[in-house]
Amino acid sequence: MVTSAAWEQLPETLVHGGIRRKRFDTVGMTVLRYEFPPNAVFPRHGHAEPQVTVVLEGALTFDYGDAATSHRAGDIISIPGDQPHEGRAGDSGAVILCLFAPPRA
Repeated sequence: MVTSAAWEQLPETLVHGGIRRKRFDTVGMTVLRYEFPPNAVFPRHGHAEPQVTVVLEGALTFDYGDAATSHRAGDIISIPGDQPHEGRAGDSGAVILCLFAPPRA
């Protein structure tokens, strides 16, 4: 079955440090859209599902504990399942899409 939605119509949740999240679920995937204010931090966490992140606007640094990678609009990042990570937006904030398959619980 085909499903669709407009981001503007999906409910928004405030998460850590003013970061806003919208969620779209399908049978086989979860897509999350995050809007980070300048220098906002999503705390270290991990999850069983692998994650692909697309930076749509701004800049974001992922910290993995023993390494960090910096990304800007247009970059795509693949994070294996169970890999602890933290996200920090740059001075102008960031907008990212995170894709998970299988879907997040």
